[in-house]
Amino acid sequence: MPFLTWAFCNSISSDLNFNKTALILNAWPVIIIQAFFIWALIHHLMAGLRHLLLDLQIGNDLIVARFSSKTVLSISFLLTAIVVYWV
Repeated sequence: MPFLTWAFCNSISSDLNFNKTALILNAWPVIIIQAFFIWALIHHLMAGLRHLLLDLQIGNDLIVARFSSKTVLSISFLLTAIVVYWV
């Protein structure tokens, strides 16, 4: 969070600082870190939806529960790939 605050403040101070900040944010290590955080957010959302369904007594059988956990993982990877490609 402090890095994002610094990047925002730095980017609005001048055109040169904006270009420097954009260059830093487009570096490949930063893109990998962004992809990890995007995956964590999407996975957390999908797992939360799965747990809401489990609270409603939907998918409590062992076979269905294992399938839904694998589905959550695969959907989170798929949506992450789509979002990272789109961003």
